[in-house]
Amino acid sequence: MMRRSRRILFTVIAFAFLVLFFVFFANLSKRGLDNDQLHFDEGWSVTYGGSTSNNVNIAEYKIPEDVKIGDTLVYKKLLNIDVLPLSTLRFRTFHSAVSVYLDDQPIYSYGHDLYKQGRLVGSGFHFINLPENVDRRTITIKQIVAETAAALTSTSVKVLHNNIVSDFFSRHALAAGSGIFLCLFSVLSVFVGFIALAYSRSFYRLILIGFISFLMGLWTMCYMRVIQMFSMDFAFNTLLEYISLYLVPIPMCLLLINMRWGRLARWKMNGLWTFLAVAVLFFVVSTVSHALNFAHYSCFLPFFHLFVIVLFLYMLFARILHDRMFGMQERILVYGIVIFFSFGIIDLVRFHMQWYLGVVDSNIDVTLLPLGALVFVIFLMVSYFIYLYDVVMDKTEKEMLKQIAFRDSLTGLYNRAKCERIFEVLDRRDSKYAIVSIDMNGLKKVNDSHGHSVGDKLLIRYAEVFKKAFNGVGTTIRMGGDEFLAIVRSEHLHELQSALKDLKILEKSNSYGLPVPLEAAYGYAIHELGDPAKANDVYKLADSKMYDMKVSTMKNRKN
Repeated sequence: MMRRSRRILFTVIAFAFLVLFFVFFANLSKRGLDNDQLHFDEGWSVTYGGSTSNNVNIAEYKIPEDVKIGDTLVYKKLLNIDVLPLSTLRFRTFHSAVSVYLDDQPIYSYGHDLYKQGRLVGSGFHFINLPENVDRRTITIKQIVAETAAALTSTSVKVLHNNIVSDFFSRHALAAGSGIFLCLFSVLSVFVGFIALAYSRSFYRLILIGFISFLMGLWTMCYMRVIQMFSMDFAFNTLLEYISLYLVPIPMCLLLINMRWGRLARWKMNGLWTFLAVAVLFFVVSTVSHALNFAHYSCFLPFFHLFVIVLFLYMLFARILHDRMFGMQERILVYGIVIFFSFGIIDLVRFHMQWYLGVVDSNIDVTLLPLGALVFVIFLMVSYFIYLYDVVMDKTEKEMLKQIAFRDSLTGLYNRAKCERIFEVLDRRDSKYAIVSIDMNGLKKVNDSHGHSVGDKLLIRYAEVFKKAFNGVGTTIRMGGDEFLAIVRSEHLHELQSALKDLKILEKSNSYGLPVPLEAAYGYAIHELGDPAKANDVYKLADSKMYDMKVSTMKNRKN
């Protein structure tokens, strides 16, 4: 019951964190906006393929479907506004080389060298500082399509007077917060996971979660162009975007395999291994092709989308994530994966509506996948915390049961079962050690005269004395009845005689309140290096010497 309550507590804390995170960044997105910005979308003329369209709203303009690599689109507009000093023109392009002119005078250029070299041009927001007194001058934006994946819809053009950086960050606060959180969480997860892997293989899942978190965080910042707060290299940013996206299925498939290992039919597990192999092959082929300039990463995007859809359908119809025997942590993990894939499918629909169907709507210009990735990682985190909690609790319970199994219930010393385990270890190694055999005197007399409860008191008192005498010197064991045993390793052999003297002293000083004084006979035997004798043989020799001492003591008392 307590374990279930703690699991629920973990879940509640995670949801509370998610709500606070969303509220914080939603509130942050309202701050720092440039409320004086001018929407510059109306009144453009667009020229493509020798024909010109006039009075176009550039944010809603649909680029012709037959656009090809190398085609040029020219956007023109007569400026009829008063531009304040330090004003900035902002617009976004996808996989295009761009030039901007004021009355045929160039004021900005990007990507032409990359385009001529056949390399990836990249996508991003362009920020262009405007000179003063641009009223009644014509602004021209020339866009050269560099990839078949160039956008089929245009973008909104704005003029900002101030707060350029804060306005950009505020509009992307949720994506920035999600991406940064995912990346920081991943660094911590992978770092802790690799260190803890030496302790338990169960931490392998934490490493996978860390990699997924990092890749999704990096993709989020690249896709939403938040990375432009750190880098204005469009080509590099776009390269990171595709690499992080194309790598995600690899740790995801490994996570699914790890989750369902030994619980799926062989054909289902083979299916997951096949998807993993395809994911690795896809990344290798697309990377080599991109590096050789044969086909850039953007050309492989439709194949990636197809792969994700097929994987989702396979998981759905093969019921990969369905198991009535799932515990709470596994169910939470399943919910996270389902939410993540659902957000992914929704984003695929949004993407294809915008890019390939030419649907123009500002509401579908924003992806919800960063939020889905954040929810997914939080679910993973909660699931894994519960998983670790269960692992630690199970291991603790097993250790407790093991200790109980190896402990004498009366005295708390190790028992005969533990002694046999130690003997097995000693027999596998060629080492020097000593075995001390001890037999208490007077226990039978006390049991017969005073009862077993007093006899148990005598045993407990002697066990305390025995343990104290050999503390830090050897392992103390109760073999049963009035028989005790100590195992002294080579590094403590020089302390053996001192421990035996302490035992005699402690016997005398702790005999108060007992019907008979604490007293025992002992004998010890030493196993030398290279000696073929087994530990049990050494024990028998020590026991024989103990018996000789007991007989000698009895003779002396008679005399």
